[in-house]
Amino acid sequence: HTIDVESGDRLLVYSDGLMETENESHQQLGVSGLAQMGLETLDHDPFEAASAIIDRIEAYQFGPATDDKTLIVAEIR
Repeated sequence: HTIDVESGDRLLVYSDGLMETENESHQQLGVSGLAQMGLETLDHDPFEAASAIIDRIEAYQFGPATDDKTLIVAEIR
């Protein structure tokens, strides 16, 4: 698959451990939760956005992590 990108577009590249993060009710964050966090940090530069998203995921998470959590935020120039 290919996608067309333009200057200013932002890509989130992540490991499954982010989407599978569970809260106290055992609800996974999922792709939509991660995408929402990405949208909420569009006013941040990519480095700050990645940091803010990881902070939000850690706040969402209940209990210890059971998988790696890897995130890359890239902005097309």
